[in-house]
Amino acid sequence: MDALRPMRYMPVRLPMRIARRLRRSDERCRRPWRFLRSEVFTVPADPSQLANVRARLRATLGSDHLCADTAESVLSELAANAIVHGCAPGDPVRVTIRVTRRAKVAITVTDTGRGPGTAPRIRFAGTGSTGGRGLFLVASLASRWSVRRAGTGHRVRALLDPRDAESANSASPLWLEDFLEY
Repeated sequence: MDALRPMRYMPVRLPMRIARRLRRSDERCRRPWRFLRSEVFTVPADPSQLANVRARLRATLGSDHLCADTAESVLSELAANAIVHGCAPGDPVRVTIRVTRRAKVAITVTDTGRGPGTAPRIRFAGTGSTGGRGLFLVASLASRWSVRRAGTGHRVRALLDPRDAESANSASPLWLEDFLEY
C-alpha cells in the first residue's frame, strides 16, 4: 500500500545545512512582497502627538489612497486610546502602518499597559455619556480588528480594506437620508 502513495507525501529528512539554506532563501523571497510600504515608529504618550501620528499616516499612505480618511479615523482612535488609557505620561506608544499588495492597510498600536485603563474592549455607551464609543467605531470601520496582550501592555490591530471603503462611501448618502431630522 505504501508503494501506491505518491512521492510528494513521503516524509523526507533533509540535512540541517540544506534546511537552513532553504529557510533563509524562502524568507528573503517572501518578505519584500508581503508589504508594499511599511512604517514603524514610536511616539511619547502625550495627546499633542496625535497630530504627528496622523501626519505620518498621510505621508505613508498618500492623499489618493482609498482608505486614507478611514485609516486616519481608526489610527487617531487607537492612538488616543493607547495614550490616554494604556500608558503613563511619557511612555512610548508604538505605531505600525503597513500597506499590502491589494491596497489593504494594516494598523497596529501597542501600549505599555502602565496607564489607568484596563484591557481595550467594546462598550456600548449610553446616549448621555461622553466616552466609550471608540472601539465601536473601529469595529464598524475596519474589516477585521483584534486585541492581544503584548508583554504588560496591549496590541490593537485593525485591517482596512478599500473594497469596504468603496461600499461604505457609496451606501452612506442613502443611509444618512434615512436618519435626517427635519
